[in-house]
Amino acid sequence: MAIERNPECTETVCPVCGIRLCYEDGVCFCPAEYCGWKCSKCREEAEKKES
Repeated sequence: MAIERNPECTETVCPVCGIRLCYEDGVCFCPAEYCGWKCSKCREEAEKKES
């Protein structure tokens, strides 16, 4: 179950299509299937935590 969004992230809506972001596995992402945008800031943070 994806929570609304990452509380640590400044992105709240998708910069591509303006839909409210969802949040799963440490990354904010656009829930629209046709879009598929993922937050690069969140992705970088998630990668830092893994290494």
